[in-house]
Amino acid sequence: MDEIIKIMTVTLDEFVNGIVRSYSVLDPSFVENSISDSFTLLVGFVAIGIPLSLQVISRATEKYKSDHLVNYLSRWKWVTPKRIYWASIFYFISALIFRALLPSNTENCGSFDIQLYAWTLIVYFLILVTVVGFWYGHLFSQASKRPKEIYDDLKK
Repeated sequence: MDEIIKIMTVTLDEFVNGIVRSYSVLDPSFVENSISDSFTLLVGFVAIGIPLSLQVISRATEKYKSDHLVNYLSRWKWVTPKRIYWASIFYFISALIFRALLPSNTENCGSFDIQLYAWTLIVYFLILVTVVGFWYGHLFSQASKRPKEIYDDLKK
């Protein structure tokens, strides 16, 4: 029993050390250089994709003459186009603040606060892109349904 506890302790210690190493290895200047790429991706998803999606929704609404259809098609759980816009704007502002806070010399980039901010930006961006992808998936799967299926879903 003592051997199992010792093996578990060593394994847990290696796991925690691996997380700490991966946390401290992140170069904040890499995140700074990647911000412009993430802006491009989000602009494509949000600024171009959402208006096109809303156009698809409005055409379906005009075709079936239902205001409830707009709400049904444009909402995925708690995600709406307005919330996606605001979450994207928050990311843009947070990323610009990160760039402003990043020191000009690379020696001071490894501070705990800067690395925490960099990891937070990375995780927030990945979550935002995933949520937008799920929202698009919901929208296009619902928009491709037959009118009877949509009507049945609206009655629920």
